[in-house]
Amino acid sequence: MALDIKHETIKERAKLVFSLGSMKTVIAIITVMLALIWGVSLIYVGNIVKPILFTITIILMTLSANKSSSFMNLRRSLWASTIIISPQLIAQVILTPIGFEKYAYTLLYTSIYLAGLVTMIMDNKIAKYMLMALPIIPSIQGGLTVLIALSTAIITLILTRETVKRIMFIGEDIIKPAAHLLIDKNPKPLEKVLEKLSPEGEVQISTIKAEDITLVTANFHPGPLIAGSSNAPAKLIKKLEERGFKPIFLRATSTHSEDIPSQEEVEKIINGVEKCINEVEKCKCGKLVVKNEDEYEITAQKFGKIILTTVSGRGFESFEDIPSTTEKRLNEIISAKGMNIKAIVIDRHDSLKPGKQAVKIKPFSKEEDKLIEALLKTIEEAMQSEEEEEAYVSYSSRNIKKDSIGSGGIRIMTIGRAAYISFDSNNMTPELRDAISETIRNEGYYPIISTTDTHETVGPREAANPIGLNFNEKDYKETIEIVKSMVKEAKENSKKMKVMSGTINVKVKMVGEDVMNNIIRRIEIANHIIPLILMGIIPTQIALIAIHI
Repeated sequence: MALDIKHETIKERAKLVFSLGSMKTVIAIITVMLALIWGVSLIYVGNIVKPILFTITIILMTLSANKSSSFMNLRRSLWASTIIISPQLIAQVILTPIGFEKYAYTLLYTSIYLAGLVTMIMDNKIAKYMLMALPIIPSIQGGLTVLIALSTAIITLILTRETVKRIMFIGEDIIKPAAHLLIDKNPKPLEKVLEKLSPEGEVQISTIKAEDITLVTANFHPGPLIAGSSNAPAKLIKKLEERGFKPIFLRATSTHSEDIPSQEEVEKIINGVEKCINEVEKCKCGKLVVKNEDEYEITAQKFGKIILTTVSGRGFESFEDIPSTTEKRLNEIISAKGMNIKAIVIDRHDSLKPGKQAVKIKPFSKEEDKLIEALLKTIEEAMQSEEEEEAYVSYSSRNIKKDSIGSGGIRIMTIGRAAYISFDSNNMTPELRDAISETIRNEGYYPIISTTDTHETVGPREAANPIGLNFNEKDYKETIEIVKSMVKEAKENSKKMKVMSGTINVKVKMVGEDVMNNIIRRIEIANHIIPLILMGIIPTQIALIAIHI
């Protein structure tokens, strides 16, 4: 189960937020509209009061909306004012020349309704009241019609708000937090809501350490969207580097159910990683075992009481998010067999082909049974492999400036013949993965390529951004050459080291399956928001006109 299955829906909703035009466009539109109302008023009525009222209203609405929230700049405020006033203004332009000006006053209802929708994402209460009241100015001469339109709009807005609240999160006002996230890219308001809703869970952290070189695994998931633990892999890497370590992060099995709701909770994981590093114990290092089981490529390598396994779904071309139940069920079987070992299952997240539907394993499904069986075979073979007191270990890192690579860059750790490579990216195209794999093999290592599944490189518009997706030939060659130089650097610095390992569990809040299912349902239902809003405008507007007649 993952939020990413709704990428297209998220992108469609985001377009509605981000597709407002430039300042020049909105100024041109409002100039034309005002020119029309001035022209119509002078020609057909011989009175300039109406156009003056419209002009003043637009100016005052724009000023009241501007800076009413951190994301309400002058451009957005002017667009909001233009959209709000346009029903009344256009109605006046059309109806005045044919002598039906009085019917235009009923359009005040639509303007107030639109203003009310805008106020739902505003923070300043005074600005909210002003924006709601100002559309009345041009229609103040409408008498009883204005009072009916005003009261009807307020009632409809109350009903609409309650409907929208239920479309989002029951019991939580998610409208403004969502606006801050989508428009301002500020996740804090959403994180506060998620923290309230998220139950306590556990993150399992494992560490394999050789001197200052440190491989860290954890079964949390980046996200949701650009909030919570979206950039946690890079944050973890940077914190460890500040403390003098050479880290690499591999994401263990997890889906968006294991999203961490806030940066404060992410800090608990980072503290847990530091604790795990301090508590590692000396261990023997086993040989790398590689098996290709149907669509899967599986590796396993033993480090004392930990056996590190990795899974690539390269046979599927597009493969997303192995659930945490896979690792849990696997360890239950291992325990039942009397094997004194804990398996860590790394989701390499290295296969996403554009246009290809991603295969997802559901908990307790036949597909999960099949993967567990393949993992068990690989583990049993790795348990029988030769172990050494010391192993050849090396490390290399690069921070790369590319849209599809996060601030965690690229990290490589070699242990024996295994080259663990982590890209701080949101998946990878199969073509790039295979090209890099060939380069690494030529250097004498077996490539275990993974991505962190970071959400630092994605957003509402780019809900998936695998490295290699928008690469030209130069980008491909450049990325492959960078990895090649990193492997060579690691190879030159490789030396025998004692290896240590350890694992701990850390209690943190996790978004959880119920909340994630709720989010997905709300995203699906959000497809109906526009029709619901239209239902709040069109039937009532028709009724008001009919009553006025």
